[in-house]
Amino acid sequence: MMTVHPASFRDRAGAVFTHNGVLFRRISVIGRPDYEFLMASGLYQKLSDADHIVSHVEVGQETAPPGLEWSDGELIIQPDLVSVLVYPYEWCFSQFREAALLTLDTCLDAIQSGMILKDATPFNVQLKSGRCLFIDTLSFTKYHEGEPWVAYRQFIQNFLVPLLLMSKVSPDLNSLLSVYLNGIPLNVAKAMLPRRSALNPLIFLNVYLHANYETKFADVREKPRVKLSRAQLVNSLKLLRKMVEGLSLHQSKTTWSNYYQETNYTSDSLAAKHQQVLRLVKSVGGKFDRILDLGANNGTFSRLVSPLASMVISADIDPLAVDANYHINRSHGITNIVPLRIDFTNPSTSLGWACRERDSFFARCQADLTICLAFIHHMVISANVPFYEVARALTLLSPNLIIEFPDRGDSQVVRLLAQKPENHEYNVEAFEQAFDAYFETQEKVNVQGTKRSLYRMTRRQQ
Repeated sequence: MMTVHPASFRDRAGAVFTHNGVLFRRISVIGRPDYEFLMASGLYQKLSDADHIVSHVEVGQETAPPGLEWSDGELIIQPDLVSVLVYPYEWCFSQFREAALLTLDTCLDAIQSGMILKDATPFNVQLKSGRCLFIDTLSFTKYHEGEPWVAYRQFIQNFLVPLLLMSKVSPDLNSLLSVYLNGIPLNVAKAMLPRRSALNPLIFLNVYLHANYETKFADVREKPRVKLSRAQLVNSLKLLRKMVEGLSLHQSKTTWSNYYQETNYTSDSLAAKHQQVLRLVKSVGGKFDRILDLGANNGTFSRLVSPLASMVISADIDPLAVDANYHINRSHGITNIVPLRIDFTNPSTSLGWACRERDSFFARCQADLTICLAFIHHMVISANVPFYEVARALTLLSPNLIIEFPDRGDSQVVRLLAQKPENHEYNVEAFEQAFDAYFETQEKVNVQGTKRSLYRMTRRQQ
């Protein structure tokens, strides 16, 4: 049974498909010459050795699984799997910048080998083992002297513009890519960027001037063709790389980015919470394939449980907390945590062609266990979501749940209740009654020195 991936229909060079649950990539007669040049040039091996591109094996007639067929002249490869697909509108700033730098470095390496990238979209990059990985083997084509980079405009709209908006306006503006799947229009970028941005020569050249050029030639069928020597092309890419590398986040603090530095936990109560969470996770049993940590903040508890799982998806709404999570993991050499910026009240939905091209967060991030610490009071009080709706949503993610309930006397709950009227009844009785309809409580424990309790639950059969 062969099923073409719903996001793999735009490129005539080939398509990704599954056969009996195994992922393959078909390389068409049109795509074969570029692929064979990629392999013969040594570029693939160079990128693979550096862990910059997804590795693959070629499938021959004698090694093909039963029922796998292809036409004359086609090739089939079997790429290594990426454990979970994540999309650029879910990344933090540092992940996004790393993906942009990887794309530029890959393009520069390709030029050295007589090739070039024919597209430059962040959807060609995924996160694996704590780092960005280029996954589109068919993005490479032969380079011809004098030709400009055909993917330049795509890079600007899909990488540079989101990074500029994240750096200079708000660190969560890469979420615009969920609206503009083909890249943020330059006129939108011009309207959003601070006026002083135009004073930066590189920003003026790559955004403002390019936007004016597009406006001037919008109705012209054949735009003026620019010729660049190889040296000029390499220099322009290196300037672009230097610009991207120099971007940074200027906002140093958000509501929750310093949560663990400013919380009312004592060292003893925080240590007790660590101990109890770890014990509860272990009591679920076994080695987990995937743990989902919702409201993970800077990933403190994701790192606590990471030795017990092949992967931890560490999700939080705060872009600076997610960025901190990313850097802490990198500095400690932790490779099995995937930090994501997710607003659980409005998670990533199914997008693109026929609403099937990009799967939703719920479809991609199923887990064996979900951990929700410092989570429920934000859903119920801040977001006005009743307990039963939160419980029902959590059943869609995993069969096991560890959730923390701060009672009304907790300082964070007091602060939230002081900011707005109580729209839904917030107390432990209402919490337990609502969750009991969807989960069976296996254990409840109070966190020493706090007004918080931890619950270990299992999903009821519906």
